[in-house]
Amino acid sequence: FMLALQEGHLVDLRTLLLTDRTLCPEIRRETLTIYYRGKSLLKVEKIDDAFVPSFSANYYLQDLELWYQKWVEQVKKLPASIGTTEEATAWIEIVPLIKAVMDRWFSINGGLEREAQQLIIQENNHDGNYARATDYYFCDMERAENKIVVEEKPRGLRFDLVGVHWPSTNAERRRLQNRTLVIAEVKYGDGAHAGDSGLVDHYRGLQAFVAAENRLGALKNAMLSAFQQKHTLGLIECQNPLESFSEKLTWLIILINHDPEKSGLIEELEQLNNVAQESNEPSIQIQVATSNFMGYGLWDQAIIDLGEFLKTNKGRIYCH
Repeated sequence: FMLALQEGHLVDLRTLLLTDRTLCPEIRRETLTIYYRGKSLLKVEKIDDAFVPSFSANYYLQDLELWYQKWVEQVKKLPASIGTTEEATAWIEIVPLIKAVMDRWFSINGGLEREAQQLIIQENNHDGNYARATDYYFCDMERAENKIVVEEKPRGLRFDLVGVHWPSTNAERRRLQNRTLVIAEVKYGDGAHAGDSGLVDHYRGLQAFVAAENRLGALKNAMLSAFQQKHTLGLIECQNPLESFSEKLTWLIILINHDPEKSGLIEELEQLNNVAQESNEPSIQIQVATSNFMGYGLWDQAIIDLGEFLKTNKGRIYCH
């Protein structure tokens, strides 16, 4: 797969990924998933000797305008596999049309949180103006993990973003080993801070994940591989390869467009801080990302430990 992207019949697909900043590629096992606005635009899976592309039928909206249905029909006529440069070109040429189909879906269903996740990846991984200057890179988004027992109930876990903390100073960038794994939880607006998908719930799931034998080590190995492949393909703007992760883990909370007149977030953050202190889990450091004068670039100076964040930002979290 890597050879096909570097010098084979998928090389033009790689060029598209390097030049179109609205696309975000993620590498998982034998599958390359290309995201647009935070949703899967195209999957290319290696099955035996074939590269099989697929576009989600979820975006095929019914009973809409005729022009939209014509777009969908054109997408459906694409080659069922990509075995030649010409077949790859046929899929590449149709990407603007697939985007249009997805834009129509977004106009009805929304999806700002996923779109924000992709923008975070782009600005820290592959934006020529900033990516070499920020202190974080990301290896995967919407990382699904197999079920794990959390408070005596089996449940699946999904990590919004998984990456590496790698300070941008010259001395730190030359240190290729023992970098910190980062698992980020992104919350857009005020609809899902608490409850079954809230911050406390996610933290307890992360605790169970860390405590389970081999799970964290397997994730680190997968992210090390993903980083190296993205680096090789030019999809991560870093001068050096990553060699290993440390024993530490950062859980990074990224809050976007919170309304400070709503009290739910302060309540959830205070409960989270209490749970973290009571559990005294030394391997997990909880931090909160703040913007460095707007934008999605992540610098250490704007990343604050949860306890300190609660002390210094109370008026911004809840203004009453």
